Amino acid sequence: MYLSLLGFFAFGGCIRLFKTFYHFYPNQYREIALACLFRPCVIYWSSGLLKDPVTLGSVGYIACAVNIFTKKVKNSFGQL
Repeated sequence: MYLSLLGFFAFGGCIRLFKTFYHFYPNQYREIALACLFRPCVIYWSSGLLKDPVTLGSVGYIACAVNIFTKKVKNSFGQL
């Protein structure tokens, strides 16, 4: 059960990381997908019980949150 939760968390982080990079580089979606989702090292790192899935998932979620936050801050300053 614990392993599946970590796996889902890491996979969700990888998806968020892909979406964040896709927002900035929409023409290079194949390269981004290969780098974020299909590299063997990413699959290997996200399949363990130690700190690697937590770190990988956290990087994706934090990158997505920073992207969303900066868009909101930019939009709020634009309304002034």
